[in-house]
Amino acid sequence: MSAVRRGRKKPNKGFWPFNRPIYWPGGQNYYGFIYYPRYPDQQDPEWERSPLFMVSRRKRVADNPFWLKRILRDLRIEQDNGEVAIVINSEHMNRTLWQIKHLVTITPITFPDGIPEEKDIDACRLYPNGELRFKSTLKIDPVRMNATETFQESLNRIDKETINTYERKKWDSAYSLLKDY
Repeated sequence: MSAVRRGRKKPNKGFWPFNRPIYWPGGQNYYGFIYYPRYPDQQDPEWERSPLFMVSRRKRVADNPFWLKRILRDLRIEQDNGEVAIVINSEHMNRTLWQIKHLVTITPITFPDGIPEEKDIDACRLYPNGELRFKSTLKIDPVRMNATETFQESLNRIDKETINTYERKKWDSAYSLLKDY
């Protein structure tokens, strides 16, 4: 018994004239695609390739397949905290970002003041438009930094957590409150 096909016959998509890619004249070959300029003599302006990208999430993660959620988790931007990931501009990372481009905002990082050195990293600030600037006024004083570290390590410090613990102990033991009167 043979199967009977009913309904309209579907066109053959593998037929010879329709399965070839169409190339128009005047295209410029780039890696992976052909670019067709608007005008035949149009020249693109010179630009400098950014070494880093700033990636932030702009759409929700729910209702997306697990492999896209995994990419966002690997970049550590799956939470809704306004987190930013700094990634390198490489071929592998560009392929990864291409898969999630509808979920994230990708901003190239520029260095208007030049690439900072090791000593200037403390005075850097990354702006939302992708500019990484460094100013000497943002630099942290090493004396204040050491004082903060010693305070954090001190056992005799009085901070909010210590005060809350002490006051809770006083509140829980009502006898000590009445003893003062």
